[in-house]
Amino acid sequence: IIDVGTPPPTRLNLEKLFTFNFHNFESLDSTKCTFVISPSFKCFDHEWAVTLYPGGNKNARDGMVSVFLRKTTKGSIAVEFALNFRDKEGNMVATGKTLTPREFSSNDPAWGYSIYSTPHFLWILPKTFSTTAH
Repeated sequence: IIDVGTPPPTRLNLEKLFTFNFHNFESLDSTKCTFVISPSFKCFDHEWAVTLYPGGNKNARDGMVSVFLRKTTKGSIAVEFALNFRDKEGNMVATGKTLTPREFSSNDPAWGYSIYSTPHFLWILPKTFSTTAH
């Protein structure tokens, strides 16, 4: 085999699963742009955290909850990820998944999703908001 030019980056097929429970979700401050952050965790040689905006981030429409995967260390990495929203019984109620790798860098350290927080959503999450990042 003779390579001409720069070969494409190697794509690793690794999957890591982390679960975060935001307890007493209904008591969190739902003012827009107010957030809570999970404890950090290490994955692929980077530190990460999940940021939850109960009232939505600055780009969310009224009535939305926003959740972001945030890289907290220096350097860049491209990853595919999914944020799955589960009720207190563990049933999936919503999901946000990347279709292509997202580049996490110092200039763009977080990627995430906003979902509608309906009365039904809050009813099925009366005590715990759980998100799984993988």
